[in-house]
Amino acid sequence: MTTDTNILYILLNIYENKQDKEKQRFILLRLLKIQPKNSQVKVKLAKIYLEEGKLNDAEEVLRGIEGPEDLGDIGYLQFI
Repeated sequence: MTTDTNILYILLNIYENKQDKEKQRFILLRLLKIQPKNSQVKVKLAKIYLEEGKLNDAEEVLRGIEGPEDLGDIGYLQFI
C-alpha cells in the first residue's frame, strides 16, 4: 500500500462516498501511521469505532487531543 498521503486521502474520499467503513478504517489507520498527530484523521477513525460500538477503541484513538482547537472547526463539528 502506498505511503503517499494524497493518494490515501483520495481513496478515503471514495470509500466515504461508498460508505465502506472497513476500507475507511484501513485507510485511516494507514494515515495515522504516517501522520500520528493528525487530529482530523483521529476524529474520523474514532467516529467509525463509535458507530461500531467500540467505545474503548474510540477513546484510545482520541487520547492526546486536548480540545476543539486541536481539531480545527471541521473536525470538531464532524465529531459532535
